Amino acid sequence: MDFPAGTPELTDPPIGLAEALPHATIKSVPRGRLDFLIELESAAEVR
Repeated sequence: MDFPAGTPELTDPPIGLAEALPHATIKSVPRGRLDFLIELESAAEVR
Protein backbone atom coordinates (compact mmCIF):
# COMPACT_ATOMS: atom_id res chain seq x y z
CA MET A 1 0.00 0.00 0.00
CA ASP A 2 1.15 3.49 -0.76
CA PHE A 3 -0.60 6.03 1.45
CA PRO A 4 0.04 9.73 0.86
CA ALA A 5 2.08 11.37 3.61
CA GLY A 6 0.53 14.54 4.94
CA THR A 7 2.37 17.09 7.04
CA PRO A 8 0.42 18.25 10.11
CA GLU A 9 0.24 22.01 10.60
CA LEU A 10 -0.12 23.82 13.93
CA THR A 11 -3.58 25.16 14.59
CA ASP A 12 -5.63 26.55 17.46
CA PRO A 13 -7.12 23.95 19.80
CA PRO A 14 -10.70 22.98 18.94
CA ILE A 15 -13.41 24.65 21.01
CA GLY A 16 -13.94 22.77 24.26
CA LEU A 17 -10.63 20.88 24.23
CA ALA A 18 -9.17 22.64 27.27
CA GLU A 19 -12.40 22.07 29.19
CA ALA A 20 -12.36 18.37 28.21
CA LEU A 21 -8.79 18.02 29.54
CA PRO A 22 -8.91 20.14 32.70
CA HIS A 23 -5.78 18.66 34.33
CA ALA A 24 -3.60 18.73 31.22
CA THR A 25 -1.36 21.45 29.83
CA ILE A 26 -1.80 21.55 26.06
CA LYS A 27 1.58 22.15 24.45
CA SER A 28 0.60 22.14 20.77
CA VAL A 29 -2.20 21.07 18.45
CA PRO A 30 -1.06 20.03 14.99
CA ARG A 31 -3.85 19.18 12.58
CA GLY A 32 -3.61 16.64 9.79
CA ARG A 33 -5.96 16.24 6.90
CA LEU A 34 -8.51 14.28 8.94
CA ASP A 35 -7.68 14.72 12.61
CA PHE A 36 -5.84 16.49 15.42
CA LEU A 37 -2.77 15.41 17.37
CA ILE A 38 -2.84 16.81 20.90
CA GLU A 39 0.62 17.21 22.46
CA LEU A 40 0.58 17.54 26.24
CA GLU A 41 3.31 18.91 28.50
CA SER A 42 4.27 15.52 29.98
CA ALA A 43 3.58 11.80 29.79
CA ALA A 44 2.23 11.90 33.34
CA GLU A 45 -0.65 14.10 32.14
CA VAL A 46 -1.70 11.39 29.72
CA ARG A 47 -1.87 8.81 32.48
